[in-house]
Amino acid sequence: MPYWFAPASTEKKPEGSPYTSTMVDWKLLSYIQENDEAQRTDGMCPESLSNLFVFDHWDGRYRYFTVALEDGLSPSDKPPAFVQRRRHMEDIMNYCLSLSKNSRPRFLSNL
Repeated sequence: MPYWFAPASTEKKPEGSPYTSTMVDWKLLSYIQENDEAQRTDGMCPESLSNLFVFDHWDGRYRYFTVALEDGLSPSDKPPAFVQRRRHMEDIMNYCLSLSKNSRPRFLSNL
């Protein structure tokens, strides 16, 4: 994602404001700067996972914008038919994981 993208503010701005800086959600940018990443917690509400930008730490090619929660799917289910084909299609967890052949089992055993 290019560095010049910034989240737009949802607050109503005065008509005809000449300052583009008033269109940026500065509170959100400040939160992102202070929190390098959001950590998953056991009590986390599943709906809080929609409307996010997520990416693979190990392979920057895989970047996603989450749109909605697919009820009824778990990491051990087969990937949905509409997703792009990849090497590891046995379950959603393996589909989303880009680690090497040797690192993959070690990572999965620590979950």
